[in-house]
Order: sequence, then structure tokens, then C-alpha cells
Amino acid sequence: MTVEFWLAAENFYNTTMVAVAVVILVLLMLTGMILGYSKSQHKKKIAAGGGVLILGLSVWLVAGHMRYNEFLEVNDHVTPLVRDRQKTFGDYTYRSENDMQYFGKLHDPDSVRALEMYREETVTEPITYVGKDANFFYFEQGDELFKQRTNVIFDAGAEETEMVGSTFHLIDESFFEIGFRNPPYIMYDHIVVSQEDDDELIDVENDDFVDTAEEHFIRTWSF
Repeated sequence: MTVEFWLAAENFYNTTMVAVAVVILVLLMLTGMILGYSKSQHKKKIAAGGGVLILGLSVWLVAGHMRYNEFLEVNDHVTPLVRDRQKTFGDYTYRSENDMQYFGKLHDPDSVRALEMYREETVTEPITYVGKDANFFYFEQGDELFKQRTNVIFDAGAEETEMVGSTFHLIDESFFEIGFRNPPYIMYDHIVVSQEDDDELIDVENDDFVDTAEEHFIRTWSF
């Protein structure tokens, strides 16, 4: 899908289709009024002409929809995570920089995967498995301890223990020009531990003082 196709499609659905639908509605009303109230001997011909025009505009709209309908499915997955504006009738509504910083932490990899203009890259970050208690799995990075409750996989065949996530990048950089962007954070998927089982029990005096993985990686990852 090219930028040119995207712009033409969103203009068709948000501006052209709305305008033409209004014209068709007005023509329907006028045709009905002519047939119901006009005393002209030519009212049937006038109404027939209006009907032909309505039919022609309707066929044109259907043809446009058939040409651009793939846009609708893709556009459903466009969120403030990947675009700073939204098309409205005749113009765009722009989001503030503060809004974009807030939405940048959205964790929605499935929606970005549905956008064919992005490519996905797997990102890993080495960490050390420490053990578990009744509530969490514990890991270290450097001298800092952190915890994670879910999406921890034990795999004896893994080469090392690491965080696994994804980044997304626009394939065609011209999409930057119409407000798209690369999601700014690595999107967390899981942690893989390079051992067979999780039988290493540890005693953490107060896990409330231990950062979660989300807190530990807050500057670079989204969860």
C-alpha cells in the first residue's frame, strides 16, 4: 500500500463519500418533492433525470468503495501509537506532543502487525535468572533485581536467559510525511530462561520494594 493510495482512500471515505452522500440525499428529496407537489407537465422527465443522476452517483460511490475498501480494514488498526493525526471531513485533527508521548507507551503489537507498511524485528536483552517465590520470578540486570509474574518460558535449549520483544519500522519512509511514526518502545513479548525447570526457590523479604520488569525497563520497553 503506497502513500498515494492511502491519501486517496482516506480522502474518499472521509470527504468525497460524505459530500456525494449529501448530494444524493438532496436529490432524493428534490425528486420526491417534484413528483409530489409540482404541477409541471414535465415533472416525470425531471424526476427521471434526477433518478439517473442519483443512480450514476451511487454507482460511482460503489466503484470507489471497491477500489479502496482494503484501506478500511487496515485503517481500523491505526492508533495514536503509530500516527499523530486523524482524517476528518476536509481536514485532519492533530494530536499534541504530550498525547503522543502518552500513547507511545501503548502495548499493542498485534495492531501494528496488522499494518502492512511496518516490518517487525525481534529484539533480545540478556538478563540473569535468580529464582522464584510464590508470587514472582526474579531476575537481575547488572546489580539490579526485578520481578515478572507472567510470560516466563523455561527452555533448556535456549542459549541464554533474555527478554524478548519486538520493534516496528516503516518500510516506506514517505509515510512519515503523513504523520506515521515508528513506535518508540520495544514491545515486550516474553522472557526465556535457559534451563529446564523453575525449581530455584528464593526468599525475598519484601517484594513490594522490588521493581517489576515494566518499572525496571520503563525507558526502553512497553508492557
